[in-house]
Amino acid sequence: AFWLVLDPGKDQTVTLEYRSPVGVSEGYEMYVQKQSGTIGQNFEYSFVIPANLNLIYKSPYLEMEGNQIKLNSNLDEDRDIKINFK
Repeated sequence: AFWLVLDPGKDQTVTLEYRSPVGVSEGYEMYVQKQSGTIGQNFEYSFVIPANLNLIYKSPYLEMEGNQIKLNSNLDEDRDIKINFK
């Protein structure tokens, strides 16, 4: 987690890349909150499905593209990203 403080009227692009140190065996979840008072900001998310696992569930608004799960949207509401494997 982190905070990014900007002056009024300014914008900033933030790119995060995260690799789990213990791997992913059953699922993954991330909750993304819309910043209060903002109009939906651009939000891009991708998750590479491990080769040895099969997808059994993904949040309905996530798209499949090859072995990646993606979301390209504006962040006009909080997003609860859930992915389950078997």
